[in-house]
Amino acid sequence: MEEAQAQMIQSDIVICSTGAQHLLIQYDDMARVIAARKNRPIFLIDLSVPRNIDPRVNKLDNVFLYNVDDLESVVEANRRERAREAEQAEDIITGELEAMVRWLKSLDVVPTIVALREKAAAIRQAEREKLLGRVKDLTPEQQEAIDRFAESLVNKLLHGPLVALKDEATSANSALYVEATRRLFDLHPPEPPTDQASESPSDQPAPNRIDPAKPKSEPS
Repeated sequence: MEEAQAQMIQSDIVICSTGAQHLLIQYDDMARVIAARKNRPIFLIDLSVPRNIDPRVNKLDNVFLYNVDDLESVVEANRRERAREAEQAEDIITGELEAMVRWLKSLDVVPTIVALREKAAAIRQAEREKLLGRVKDLTPEQQEAIDRFAESLVNKLLHGPLVALKDEATSANSALYVEATRRLFDLHPPEPPTDQASESPSDQPAPNRIDPAKPKSEPS
């Protein structure tokens, strides 16, 4: 013990864990140690049961004593803190998963929106060419005015359906809105991917598709 006390003077942290049934480090011993250390802080950890360090040493300046009960309280505090952090992490994960699911569901309406815009643009272009073929000698300003009018008209007509598709993209009825839009505007469904490069197109049934470059003729 004399050697141990000499070592304590040079040590910043002392861990005591023995089977002794009495105190091994007394108050007076620790007072001499801290004086020899010139009041440099020292940490004592008493893992012994029963305790081997006099609890009164904690009253000495710059002497910090921790026993099993103190460590258990620290562990419990850390456990509660980890539990709170885990709950916050779960909330973050749940929120991000919901956002990801909404984003993935919104991707289902993208092909329909693209197909609707493409078909409208094709119809507008075809009708523009038809009009310019009938009406001759239009000035560039007049042609530009016609283009602006046609584009504005198409955009206003598509505004309602596009807004509805986007708003319902993450709802339970998104598939219903997509199907209704495709049927109302006669949009062909997107082709499923195929992994067999050798499969001949003639082996597949011809889909009922609408070529956006060749819109159906409308009654004049």
